[in-house]
Amino acid sequence: MQLDLFARRRGPAEIVPFPLARRKGFVSATARALAQRDHDAGRDYWREHVRQLRADLRATGHSSKQVAAEVKWYTAAVSREVLILLSYGKGHPNDAA
Repeated sequence: MQLDLFARRRGPAEIVPFPLARRKGFVSATARALAQRDHDAGRDYWREHVRQLRADLRATGHSSKQVAAEVKWYTAAVSREVLILLSYGKGHPNDAA
């Protein structure tokens, strides 16, 4: 007997976005953009970048608490990546063979 996997109807699907801090390409690109700027330009870039991230997260229905948590973890991930870039220059230690 074959199971009928589509017999039971479910409600609408829930979309769960991938956490910002785990988006390696996004984190790396942001870190590179920050590392290439001087302090003041980097601060301005970061302020605008985070403002846009917050707006995007709110637009997709995230609560204020969820937005704050996402930005906190994303900030930590970008900070680690900037530190690596500034410590190792162009060669990222994860790129080693």
